[in-house]
Amino acid sequence: MDLPQLTRDLGRETDVSGYDLIHFEPLGSKEKSWIEDPTSGERYLFKVGRPGTGENWAEVLAFGLAKALGVPTAEYQFASFNGKQGVVSPMFFGDDDSLTLGNELLLKVNSRTGEVTVKDQTVTSIVAVLEKIICNKPPSAPSYPNVKTALQFFIGYLMLDCLISNQDRHEENWGMIFTRDKTYHLAPTFDHAASLGFNLSQEAKRERLDTKDKGYAVESFVNKAKSYIHSEGKRLKTIEAFEKIGALDESAMQAWLERLQNLSETDIRTVVDSIPDTQMTQTDKEFATRLLLSNRSRLLGLRKAGEKQ
Repeated sequence: MDLPQLTRDLGRETDVSGYDLIHFEPLGSKEKSWIEDPTSGERYLFKVGRPGTGENWAEVLAFGLAKALGVPTAEYQFASFNGKQGVVSPMFFGDDDSLTLGNELLLKVNSRTGEVTVKDQTVTSIVAVLEKIICNKPPSAPSYPNVKTALQFFIGYLMLDCLISNQDRHEENWGMIFTRDKTYHLAPTFDHAASLGFNLSQEAKRERLDTKDKGYAVESFVNKAKSYIHSEGKRLKTIEAFEKIGALDESAMQAWLERLQNLSETDIRTVVDSIPDTQMTQTDKEFATRLLLSNRSRLLGLRKAGEKQ
């Protein structure tokens, strides 16, 4: 990992107003547009974070942390388009490839007929999709020791979710790429704007940072983060989702935790500090850093005794 280069990239802001508007993206709750670089022909998704939230900086910061951990991810950069502030993300599959989202994949393993709901996104159904349909790791992703398959990489996605307190891994926020050579691959992780305390006010963050009430502190806040993954009729917390699916491939789970161990507290602070002050206030940075370090500590508590440093 080239941390200095990564932090330089995270601090960049670009104006893409000269790009051509192709069409608006109907999926999701945020304003999204597909745009095209008239010179290269490369297509990008431009997203505008909702007013009063930190969705733009949360998306870029989550991308930086995923890159630092080696988690295959869609790329995000701060950008402006025709006077609107947002983030831009290059298309992560080729023109001859296709993306199938989790809701469609879950239909193939769900015995119940009809439209899939978030409650159908269970540990069992996700694992069935990963092992019986997708199977292969994300395109162009390197293999790591004990991390080579779709399931093993998805375990890394769930560790990232817990680290950043991402509560939006619903059935349309993961998927499969069908490539031009007719193979199935896990899509890179994408859409992490609902993380890192993105929707808390400055006042609420400061209160949680300064309080002496352990039940209101940041450490208590992160313990409540929930995933959209269910088990036995219960919506799991982000750390529970990582534990339950990780337990199905313990070697992969421990491999990801080792990568997290190697991302030091100093590294995390460096990544957070690389976000421009024009995008993220000091209170935002303090809160995000404490959230990340708290979640890192909780996750590393799952390392096997013989593998802890």
